[in-house]
Amino acid sequence: MNKFNYLIDIHLLCIVVSKIIDNCKYSKDMDKTLRDIQKFKSVVFLFRQRKIVTVMNTNSKQKANTIPRLSEQEVSTIVQNWRRMIRIDIGWIHNFDKIVANYVVLFIKYFKLLQILQGHNHAIRSIKFSCDGQKIASVSEDKTIIIWDFISRKPIRSCKGHSDYVISVTFSPDGYTIVSCSYDKTIRLWDVESGREVMKLEHLSFVLNVNFSPDGRYIVSGSYDKMIQIWEANSGKLTQTLEGHSDGVWTVQFSSDCQKIVSASNDKTIGSQLKILKGHTNVINQVKYFPDDQTIVSCSNDKTIRIWDVSSGNEIDKLEGNTSYSNCIDVSPTGNAIISDLNVNNICIWK
Repeated sequence: MNKFNYLIDIHLLCIVVSKIIDNCKYSKDMDKTLRDIQKFKSVVFLFRQRKIVTVMNTNSKQKANTIPRLSEQEVSTIVQNWRRMIRIDIGWIHNFDKIVANYVVLFIKYFKLLQILQGHNHAIRSIKFSCDGQKIASVSEDKTIIIWDFISRKPIRSCKGHSDYVISVTFSPDGYTIVSCSYDKTIRLWDVESGREVMKLEHLSFVLNVNFSPDGRYIVSGSYDKMIQIWEANSGKLTQTLEGHSDGVWTVQFSSDCQKIVSASNDKTIGSQLKILKGHTNVINQVKYFPDDQTIVSCSNDKTIRIWDVSSGNEIDKLEGNTSYSNCIDVSPTGNAIISDLNVNNICIWK
């Protein structure tokens, strides 16, 4: 299909969706996104980080005389998004207010494989963005930590010192330090600029997860010894040990106010179940929130990455391209990029 036919498709889809939106009725629980659409009665196509491609006013009687010049790639991307919407079962038309709200979010969350980064020799166990989104840290069973420049997609530093698999890594809030943990029973802090190890802390068993507090003052770690420990980031002093799990603690994280810690363990405890998201066909290895807290991304042994709407529990996108399972995943601070491991020892960038 050529560009002209694509643009005709877009124009017709705009008319169909505009008419349906005009016929939607207000309700108390109507999503804010839909209210905004009805208030302005426009359909806005968003492309490449909120770039406005074209706007159609559904009340205007004057037909557009010109169409913006678009590249083949831009046209193809826009059409793909609109065709997703047009495939919605027409039998759901009475619920279209909720459907439109969910699918408008999808326009901003459309990802494709951008680049593959190679550097590790064995399986990657954790990958994280820095808080400013300019760097990536990855750790591997090859016992190394690699710091990458996200803009150039090049490795800028390699940190070596762990004597066993490195399992988890994260940046400090100011971006100057990273903390890692390993099966060698240690937590290590590293200077991002030099790659030099600046501190080593010890557990009684394998350390499975580590994170900074949002203010950067503390580090929390979870271990195979069933304990959660809290450390002062500057001095390395152990300030508190939390016990209660009956098996290894795989995930620990501070709340945004630094007053609480959430943990998850092989003892199957985490708290109360709020919602079940179904779609993956194999083991799910990691999940992450987008910055808006309204969207979740997950990776699985089924070789897919899936994006979910939190409020409805619906799957809104599926990223495919892996020829192997994904162990780990992260979302950039702006929500416009996803990183995952690919084929065990590579890093995949989706944008």
